[in-house]
Amino acid sequence: MRKFLTAEWRDLILANYEVDPALLASRVPTGTDLDLHEGRCFVSLVGFMFLNTRVLGIPIPGHINFEEVNLRFYVKREMSSEVRRGVCFIKELVPKPAIAFIARELFGEPYETAVMHNFIDAGKVSYRFGKVPSADARTITLSLASCPLTVPVRDGQRTPKISRARSISTIRTSTTSACS
Repeated sequence: MRKFLTAEWRDLILANYEVDPALLASRVPTGTDLDLHEGRCFVSLVGFMFLNTRVLGIPIPGHINFEEVNLRFYVKREMSSEVRRGVCFIKELVPKPAIAFIARELFGEPYETAVMHNFIDAGKVSYRFGKVPSADARTITLSLASCPLTVPVRDGQRTPKISRARSISTIRTSTTSACS
């Protein structure tokens, strides 16, 4: 079977925020429950680049590489032999009106068009998005910086270093990143 959409997701930022489960109750699909982490409910603001995008294997000029930022929460469905986990989107933003229109009208996804820019510089990734292309417009910038993280390994092996990312979103064009 031929895939409808293929793409690479690159330069991903994931910022998690704890919220009161009551805020999401009306959005939880029938037959599912909120998927809590250690009894806490989270939404995620996710920014990434869609790259090498193809529809039915065909690259659509002007729609191959673009940003997406989405706001999502997590659900689960308990089956007799397993728990299935899923994602529900509250809002999905892309800079391409045709993509937003098709996703919204044909697939019922909550897509909207937004003015978007991404910046990659020295281990830092940022996505800036807003509704109006103006320096005075309200925008949100989501940034990520890479931080070293030491991870213990078994059997007395040497401890490797891996990269951990933590992101903080801010209003307007200022960005903040932090490592703890």
